Amino acid sequence: MTKDLANNFDDATKNEQKVAVSNLILTESKDEKKYWELYAKKGFYEGGKESVVLKDILGNFYDDDENVILSLQAENGTYTEGDKTILLSGNVLVVAKDGSSILADNIVWKGKDEDIIASGNVRINRNNELITESSKAVFNVDLTYFKIEGKSKSKVYDLGEYK
Repeated sequence: MTKDLANNFDDATKNEQKVAVSNLILTESKDEKKYWELYAKKGFYEGGKESVVLKDILGNFYDDDENVILSLQAENGTYTEGDKTILLSGNVLVVAKDGSSILADNIVWKGKDEDIIASGNVRINRNNELITESSKAVFNVDLTYFKIEGKSKSKVYDLGEYK
């Protein structure tokens, strides 16, 4: 999508262009397999930065069989075309297919094989068995692995004890 937007401008004006879009869908796929998809109510393309700024975002990340493994919601985001980085901010909620969730101020994702970094008021709920709060967490794309960093507080529950 962003390549098509960028190619519509000549080199002299590309750095100065902003294209506003409503109801925007960004998708990354390779060999006809979808890796992720972001839906935004509003957005705009910044030619000079080769990025798309997004507002009111919903999205999904997919496994190799194109099953949803993560869904997300965020107030704001930016997709940078050159390094394919997704930056999300503002009450970012990520939910895995097993029901585990991460709530954070900011999340950075740099690609399918890269860890996802959550920062700022990170709260992880792992199937109501583990609830942790920290300043930073690093996790993989399906939330089967995560590492807590910085000052943290964790609670571990027997499933019958969770309140």
